[in-house]
Amino acid sequence: MRRRFLHAVLALTLVCGAWPARAQPAGGDDPIVLALIEGLSGSFANAGEAVHHPNLGTPASERFYAEFRSRFPKPEDDYVHARLQVMVEMLVAAIERAGTSDAAAVARALEGMRFDPRVLGGVHTGTMRATDHQFIQPLVVSVMDKLGAPGVPHDNEGSGFGFRTLRAFEAKQTEQPTTCKMEHP
Repeated sequence: MRRRFLHAVLALTLVCGAWPARAQPAGGDDPIVLALIEGLSGSFANAGEAVHHPNLGTPASERFYAEFRSRFPKPEDDYVHARLQVMVEMLVAAIERAGTSDAAAVARALEGMRFDPRVLGGVHTGTMRATDHQFIQPLVVSVMDKLGAPGVPHDNEGSGFGFRTLRAFEAKQTEQPTTCKMEHP
């Protein structure tokens, strides 16, 4: 239950483009909001968001998941999230670009950095927006469903339930304008 709630909060955060305490609903005919509403089925806790989940159904996603499973076959190790690998890969690339691990230098090196999708076999991409350090990436709106239901060939944590995609958005569709005037040290 807690995990479903956290997915819902993350989805709201992404849709509103701000942390929930400061969130202003995107509302109206925004396609991401409409996709979330489609997945609510009367309970916001049933909606989920992801940048990747094992049931995307693309060849790249299937390869990524199979490689993960070969390394981590136990259900209790089932924490396959491309965004975590992207985060580490980009941090390493920024440290290498900066030539130091100094936080300010690494932050500047991240500005405008693009994640090369080939690193994860084409399963994910994104760009660190320089003006406010928001990582602009694809978004997948999903719901939990029983293993074996259409679109759910893999479950999570051996639970018998997995994510089913309702709608996927390219990174350019999720990017929101910013008025951020981030100050650099």
